[in-house]
Amino acid sequence: MVYVKAILLSIIVLTIASAFTSCATDDNVCDIDTSDWQIFLFPYDYFPNEISFTTEQKIYPLNANQITGMLRTAPSENHPYVLSTGRSFYIAKCVDNEWRIVPFRDDMIFFYILDILPPSSDGFIPFSFSMEDLYHGTLTTGTYRIVTSVAMGLPDDSRGAFDFLSVHWRGYVWAEFTIS
Repeated sequence: MVYVKAILLSIIVLTIASAFTSCATDDNVCDIDTSDWQIFLFPYDYFPNEISFTTEQKIYPLNANQITGMLRTAPSENHPYVLSTGRSFYIAKCVDNEWRIVPFRDDMIFFYILDILPPSSDGFIPFSFSMEDLYHGTLTTGTYRIVTSVAMGLPDDSRGAFDFLSVHWRGYVWAEFTIS
């Protein structure tokens, strides 16, 4: 029960914590109306060195079928933190110096699975989507981010699990990519 409360508290804190960070303007001509897309307010332009979040490619062609982000703990013998995250994520696009959330299809669902990576693990947590998952069925040219929330904490050595009560850092992380 304590873990459920800690997870809910983490989600609430991440939802409340937001301030604005702008993005670089892209010069694309967009045939999809983005004016009604929700603005995503990034709380900072930083996340800890202990986290690596990248996409399989930095630049995808306009006809890409699937995009996958890979969340990892960065290799380091000096960081003892366990990384935890769920499987839900956003896709944000830079539109007129604002990050706007790309809508998924109405029937798109995320399963509430808690993934945990041990310190300096060789593994990764994938965040994949196909164009069929998106409301408009495509991404136009521009700069995008796959965005998810994570928490880093010390492992509970007695159980070998994540100790939600010793969270070192929690916030949003993202993997940036371009469609051209």
